[in-house]
Amino acid sequence: MNELVMNLDLTQIVVALIGLLGIIITSVVVPMIKANTSVKTQTIIANIIKTAVYAAQQIYTPEQWEEKKQFAMEQAMKGLEQYGVALDEEAVSDAIEAALKEIKTAIDGSWDGSLKEAADKSLEA
Repeated sequence: MNELVMNLDLTQIVVALIGLLGIIITSVVVPMIKANTSVKTQTIIANIIKTAVYAAQQIYTPEQWEEKKQFAMEQAMKGLEQYGVALDEEAVSDAIEAALKEIKTAIDGSWDGSLKEAADKSLEA
């Protein structure tokens, strides 16, 4: 029983930290990237990052969050390289977190890792 309580408390702390990180990323990192790139490059970056995030969400379960992040990172880095866009891994990681926050916000914060359920909820609205 104590393990369940500890896991629950830790989960709430992790969720709070992820939310805080998302706010920091969207308010600091994303504007920094936008300030140093053209509109066309920003669009390419956003599309590649969102595609990588959607693909990771579709392929992996919510419990596989580390695998999701790694997959999204690899796919984003490959896509950016194909378009000749140079971003370091930290910037890509931050952009992935920002895209995920944007997706969560778009579906009223009810993101559970299932793209199908998210799509179904957006159709209901």
